[in-house]
Amino acid sequence: MRVFATAVGEFAWPLVRFPEAEDQVRQLLASSSAIGANYVAAGDGRSRREFKAKLGVSLEEADETVYWLEYFSHHPRAQKTAIPPLLDEARQLAKILGKSWSTLERNDGLDRVRRRPRR
Repeated sequence: MRVFATAVGEFAWPLVRFPEAEDQVRQLLASSSAIGANYVAAGDGRSRREFKAKLGVSLEEADETVYWLEYFSHHPRAQKTAIPPLLDEARQLAKILGKSWSTLERNDGLDRVRRRPRR
C-alpha cells in the first residue's frame, strides 16, 4: 500500500501548482495514504471491534481514492496515461478490503449465534 500511495503522489504532486486542482490533489493524497495507515492501525487494534472499525475506514479511503482518480481522469491537466493503472490498483484494494470487511461482518453474525446460552 505504501508503493501505491507513493505512485499516487508522483502522479498528483505536479497538479498542486494549478489552483483549480489544489484541493482535489490534497484530498487524493490524503485518501491514498490513509488506506495503508488505517490498515496498519487495524492490525494494531486492541479488540476485534476496533480492528473492524479501522478496516472499514481503510475501505472508505480506498473508495474515496477511486473517486478522486476517476475525477482526475476527466481533468484537463492530469497525465491521463498514469491514471488507468492507479485506478485499477485502487479498485483492487477496495475490493480486497471490502471482502475482508464483509467476511468479518459475516463471522460476527456467526459469533452471535454461537454465544447463545446452552439449555
